[in-house]
Amino acid sequence: MHLKSILLSTLALGMFACGGSSGGNASDDAGPSLDAGEPSYPSSPKSRLRFKGNRRINSEFARILSLLPGEVCSEFGLYSCANLVHTVALGGADPYGLGLHEALPFTTVTTPLAVDRIALSACRTRVDKDLSAGAAALIYKGALDNADGEDVATAVDALYKRAVLRPASAEELASLRQLHRDIADLNGGTVPRDWAIASCFAVTSSLEQLFYWDSIMNKKNTLSRRRLLKGLCAAAAGAAASPALFSALRAKPAKAA
Repeated sequence: MHLKSILLSTLALGMFACGGSSGGNASDDAGPSLDAGEPSYPSSPKSRLRFKGNRRINSEFARILSLLPGEVCSEFGLYSCANLVHTVALGGADPYGLGLHEALPFTTVTTPLAVDRIALSACRTRVDKDLSAGAAALIYKGALDNADGEDVATAVDALYKRAVLRPASAEELASLRQLHRDIADLNGGTVPRDWAIASCFAVTSSLEQLFYWDSIMNKKNTLSRRRLLKGLCAAAAGAAASPALFSALRAKPAKAA
């Protein structure tokens, strides 16, 4: 059965991973609502989570799934989805094609679609490699035909450790086991490949995987942004570095309004 028949189940898992939130503006700092006894969560006073962007996304999918960068996603097998086709949507610039010399300060309406395309393509490639590799498979080993099987738990745990650098929680494992059952019900039988692709998609396209903490902007970091820039410029330009440039780097940055 085509994967489109199970996208709703996978998207439901994505909602679960985001705490049941249906999205919203970046200015929504109040956290989840308290309706229906839902617990409240403290919001960060200084939001420094950043979207990984086109280059990081491509390299991260390659790392997580042990693929070559060109295997992650390509259009017609020629053009990189992240670094050419969807560059602007994923936070990159396109000075030669579109005359866009700087990245947009916000994501676009097509950003989620671009991320989903890359995730689905990369996951399909990894799963097909694993299912044909037998015992040498990287993530999806075994028959994967029983939702309650140990091979399913092992695959889920391996996927989480590679994608978000932590073990899967009991709740996350239970959700992906249920996804296996839902897909089996839709298809009238066991469907290891469809479940493997859908579970991979759900985890690798989660917010936890797509965003990172920008520690360089943390004022408590011993290596401040200005010192890093100064060091990079000094290394590049040596003794001939422009005094005016160093004066600009020593200047305190203007406070945000």
